[in-house]
Amino acid sequence: MKAYARFVALLHHLRLSPLMAGALAALGLLDVVGVITMGLAFFPSAKAPQEIRADWRPPRLAANDSSTPQPSISDNETLTRPLFSKTRKPFVVNDKKQQSSALDSALVAPPAGLTLSALTIFRNERRAFLTSAAAPKGKWCAIGDEFDGWTVTQMQHLEITMQSGDKTVQLKLYPEPQK
Repeated sequence: MKAYARFVALLHHLRLSPLMAGALAALGLLDVVGVITMGLAFFPSAKAPQEIRADWRPPRLAANDSSTPQPSISDNETLTRPLFSKTRKPFVVNDKKQQSSALDSALVAPPAGLTLSALTIFRNERRAFLTSAAAPKGKWCAIGDEFDGWTVTQMQHLEITMQSGDKTVQLKLYPEPQK
């Protein structure tokens, strides 16, 4: 009891209430626990298991790898004819065999109203969308299909060749500019 009386006398002398003394004791205990936890975190004991680290390192670039990458073959068309350039070159068909065979036959003027509206070439499949006065809604045709009495015989990038009997006609996707 003497210890308790001395403790109460000390609290009165310091002008602290018993509740305030309890709060300060709790904070002191919390500080001690924090210091011990920090000590264990920064200075682990010898009995603690060793940390396992991954053996990964970032890849290193080879010294001779500094050359610029070459564009893909499929980008050649884009790079030789840039889309937004004032000096854009027109498309030129490189297949001379297809050009010469089209010129060998007798070309006639296309029938009135027969127009080539679209061309798709995807992988090895080629299709042309044709319209005419007799079929204004149009039709997708492949090589060998017949439309309005004409048979599609060839398809290039910007034109198709059609045949009816001994007559041959070339329909262009874009009309020639008038001079």
